[in-house]
Amino acid sequence: MHTGKAYHIYINQNSGSVQNMGEDALKAVLNKSGIKIEALYILPPEKLFKKLKTETPGRNILIGGGDGTITGAASILSELNIAFGILPLGTMNLLAKDLDIPAQFNEAVCSYTGDTDNIEIDATYANGHLFLCSAGIGTLPDSSNFREDNRFQNQAILMPRLLLYVLNRMDPKCRKKYHLKLGDQNLQFKSASLVISNHQYASSDEWSSSSLKRTGLQEGLMALYSAAPSNFLDKCRILLKLGFGGWRKDPKIKEWLAKEITVQCDNSHEQVSLDGETQMLETPIHFKIVPKHIKLITPRGASHV
Repeated sequence: MHTGKAYHIYINQNSGSVQNMGEDALKAVLNKSGIKIEALYILPPEKLFKKLKTETPGRNILIGGGDGTITGAASILSELNIAFGILPLGTMNLLAKDLDIPAQFNEAVCSYTGDTDNIEIDATYANGHLFLCSAGIGTLPDSSNFREDNRFQNQAILMPRLLLYVLNRMDPKCRKKYHLKLGDQNLQFKSASLVISNHQYASSDEWSSSSLKRTGLQEGLMALYSAAPSNFLDKCRILLKLGFGGWRKDPKIKEWLAKEITVQCDNSHEQVSLDGETQMLETPIHFKIVPKHIKLITPRGASHV
């Protein structure tokens, strides 16, 4: 029996969970959930985003994919003034976790069969490019590229190789010199990794990605983090704390808060990871936050941050 509102559901065909489940299993979950489907599109990213541009206000939309897919959809739907819900089908699913949307696909789908709420969250931009979770410079985009280049390798082999690569990229010899402007404050330092987050991360001593949960999504402030480990022990400690929690208190991690951030380095262009999607941006890179710019549909009882 179908209950609640009817949805147009868009799912990234290339997302990790779809690849693991298979499309037939995914459709079986949708049919079993009781959600009312007005239209279902399971498409690769380019076709998915092209189809999204034809949507009109008034429809109830769900987007299935990882953080990169959600950000790509948000960029289109915010211009169309359309709210949408999230079905987490990626690797990290950080925004879904911030909103307390169930991590399991079947539970997430079922959560939208009941009452829902409409909320608005802040949007962040890097040289006009939207991101909803974080932007990374240095170690993060380098590691994303390494993983993408080796994506078809067996995970048992890839993960140790990726860990060694990350440790190498965090080395002091890989630090870059940055000139930053945070509001009226000017900074200059060397760092192996910069992360600009859409809002401050919460202090957490819990295991897993809860250590990357943010304090809110409607506070109008970005957080800048710099990691500059001095030796092998520093690098290992930071990586462990990213899993176990407590990384914000590490002496090699620095944090600043600002509404606008400008990053300048010696290169004319810099690789930046925006919600897991790496691209080359012209420097200086200007980051800004736009309050309550993205409209979301969330299951009733989810976190309204």
